[in-house]
Amino acid sequence: MAKRQLVHTPDKQTERDEQTAGYVAAVKQQGRPRPDPKEVEAAINTPIDKDMIVNAGDFERGVISSGSTLLDLAISSNRVRGGGIPAGVIIEIFGPPSSGKTAVLADIGASAKFHGGVVKYGDPEARLDTAYARKCGLILTKSEYYRPDTVEELEDSLLKWKPKPPDETAICVRCEDSLAAFSTEKELSKEGHKMGAAKRAQAFHVLFRKLGRKISKEGWVVACSNQEQDSFGGQGKTTPGGNAIKYWSSLRIRIFPTWQKSEVTRRWTIVKGHEAIEKIVGMRSTCKIVKSSCDDPKREVPLFIIFGKGIDDIRGNLQWMKETLHLPQYDCVEKNYAQIDPAIRYIEDHNLEAALREKVIDLWDSIEDHFRIERKEKVRF
Repeated sequence: MAKRQLVHTPDKQTERDEQTAGYVAAVKQQGRPRPDPKEVEAAINTPIDKDMIVNAGDFERGVISSGSTLLDLAISSNRVRGGGIPAGVIIEIFGPPSSGKTAVLADIGASAKFHGGVVKYGDPEARLDTAYARKCGLILTKSEYYRPDTVEELEDSLLKWKPKPPDETAICVRCEDSLAAFSTEKELSKEGHKMGAAKRAQAFHVLFRKLGRKISKEGWVVACSNQEQDSFGGQGKTTPGGNAIKYWSSLRIRIFPTWQKSEVTRRWTIVKGHEAIEKIVGMRSTCKIVKSSCDDPKREVPLFIIFGKGIDDIRGNLQWMKETLHLPQYDCVEKNYAQIDPAIRYIEDHNLEAALREKVIDLWDSIEDHFRIERKEKVRF
């Protein structure tokens, strides 16, 4: 099996420039030469410069976490160890109601703040529970939280935003929850507008056309949630607001309940020998990378959310390893447990979160390596 080669590793820019210059000189002098196998191998293993990748994110500036190790890996495990969300991208997170979209947005914002970035949260739906966001690690001041009504207000806020993080290299994040709740100024006027949906789609196209280059230049992450609705005629699903976000986003993530086992429950026996009481304390969703300019798309991973707590990364990691390796018990790094709750408690009590995360990353990478396609360079005519 070929040795794993990440795209973004420390490299020498001068060596890449010399290789390119040598090839160009040979073409000018001798015509197109027959490629040397050693040169081809060196070119394949040469890290790709970020400017050669269109709208793929600035991995050299760094990444922030989605709050889930598995979702981070699904986003960009081939680009950087452990994956994550790179700087300079637009993200659309969409799905049916109560699937976990707001929880992911809150965790993205919390991760950015943890690493020294500035976050601003737009809440046109006016439904963000600030106490819940605080439990997720996202503490918002009055200036970091706002409630825009129209696409025009959103455009004005985004284009005038000038965050000043203590660390200039920190990734700043805008969270917009959700695009489906935005109206337009014409739609809210006294006369209203018969073509409200079309005007909103047009306004989003103008916004993202202006915003795309600015986000890439500034290294921001703009994460937007969106609803999922039945398409016209009842055939398939779609998201409201037109196609602007579909075209301009570098990353589209669909979140939906894992129907067969979508509930996280706990049981408690009050009187010994009698039936236990059961309560639903959380949910299990599935995240699918529908579109990705950052790495391979079409990956699917589970996402566990505990009510009032947010994304449960420990539960997700333990359950994924158990199901993937068909283990009889949960692997807690140093020992095994038959039940999930004692396993989680052991990880937390012994501060093994980082060690568990490394085991998950190693297992993920080993699986990905088996699916890598090794081919010779394409023969062109």
